[in-house]
Amino acid sequence: MKGRAIVIGGSIGGLFTAALLRKEGWDVNVYERVDVELAGRGAGIVTHQPLLDVLENCGAGIKDLGVVSQQRSAYDRAGNVTRKFDFPQLVTSWDRVQNLTRQTIPDSHYHLDHWLDTFEETGTGVRATFKNGHVDEADVIIGADGFRSAVRGQLFPEIQPQYSGYVVWRGLADEADLPKDITDTVFKDFGFYLPENDGEVIGYPIAGRDNNLQEGHRRYNWVWYRVVDQAELDDNLTDANGTYHDISIPPPSSGPR
Repeated sequence: MKGRAIVIGGSIGGLFTAALLRKEGWDVNVYERVDVELAGRGAGIVTHQPLLDVLENCGAGIKDLGVVSQQRSAYDRAGNVTRKFDFPQLVTSWDRVQNLTRQTIPDSHYHLDHWLDTFEETGTGVRATFKNGHVDEADVIIGADGFRSAVRGQLFPEIQPQYSGYVVWRGLADEADLPKDITDTVFKDFGFYLPENDGEVIGYPIAGRDNNLQEGHRRYNWVWYRVVDQAELDDNLTDANGTYHDISIPPPSSGPR
């Protein structure tokens, strides 16, 4: 079966879906609610074989995908290595995966500033209506618009996100800004630190800005998983001006308070 598909959500999941359908001969339109190209998020992604397979299968490819860390290293609180072993791991960034898959979708089939309002069955397919007034019809609609999905919200409004019990602090540091002893030791490995009874911290190298893989121009991606109760979560989601945010404090707001 080949037909027309509407994909709601223009991030990685939506792009994978659209690219794979297009390879099978489908006519696919992707609708993204933000009004600018998704870029600059930079978060690190640890690759595994299924991700590499879908990148190849959808036509995006894996050339210059990321950085290979050769070893896993565990550290204690003082920064001493407590264990090290060989474990080659290709790590990349959200930016790079998004850019590669975005190139598989023609601009004429990728629509920014389209926030889904409602959709309905027509008897022969589905009709999607967007808040800007645009209407599209297809054989199928696919929701790839995140955990606050408008598609899922219409079909299953009773399903709501539940707090998992921990928050994530993450950041990026340019390789050139790090002290030499860090770039010579910590930077090149996939590192772990496990605070007692309080989550974990991991870090690894990824490509620099504009997917620069040259030594000295890469970035270090770090992630801190920290257990917090509901009261502390609410405080962490309140910015310096006292405004509470459901998911995270977005730039350019400053916080938490």
